[in-house]
Amino acid sequence: TDFAWQKNLIVRVVGEIGNRWLRRVDYAAARRVTLFIASSHEVSARIKKYYKRNALVVYPPLTRLPHVTKKTEMMTDAYYLVVSRLSMRKHVEVAIQACNLLKKRLIIAGTGPELDDLQSIAGPTIEFVGFVEKELPDWYASCTAVICTSVDEDFGIVPVEAMSYGKPVVAYFSGGFKETVIDGKTGVFFHDLTVQSLIGALKRLDVLKISTRDCIKQANKFSEDRFRKEMKAHVQGVIKILS
Repeated sequence: TDFAWQKNLIVRVVGEIGNRWLRRVDYAAARRVTLFIASSHEVSARIKKYYKRNALVVYPPLTRLPHVTKKTEMMTDAYYLVVSRLSMRKHVEVAIQACNLLKKRLIIAGTGPELDDLQSIAGPTIEFVGFVEKELPDWYASCTAVICTSVDEDFGIVPVEAMSYGKPVVAYFSGGFKETVIDGKTGVFFHDLTVQSLIGALKRLDVLKISTRDCIKQANKFSEDRFRKEMKAHVQGVIKILS
């Protein structure tokens, strides 16, 4: 798991001592930074908390995924989609358990250290497709909605990718997800990291009429052109101040 190193007492003690030293070095280095640019207000708040510095926010750009190239028989049945690294921090087990209870099809795209544990709790409606790249646009384009269960994501590009295909997002109300998904318009939030809270959000999504156009419009706000313009403006501002 992501925290396996903490099980060894000696490694944990050495790690804690090392971390304290690194934090001091990191903080000292941060004092010399002219301008902080954060990938979200979530990250900006952390910079303020730990470095006592303000940070401008420039959202990462959506790198366009390839167009959908095919429709395969594996995509004929309605399904939810999870695109994630399979680690403890991502809490994919919540999505699995919810879909087990609802008997809903769930496709999980991704790999990671928790794969075996997650497969052990998956029911017959859950399918793991591993790391996908060429096929990912097809999975996005054919799903009912994308489920995001991560906690405190810095930004989280998956919701933006999903919306670029016109798909709604069911996301845990945490981290960068709060800044990309519009509740009731491009998706829904669940506020407790529990199976029942996620089930409630999925049921709420069923009765909402989420517009494909609204989802795409929201995704377009995170364009590469917008990113380049904002970064250029901020860098030029710093150069002007320093010159």
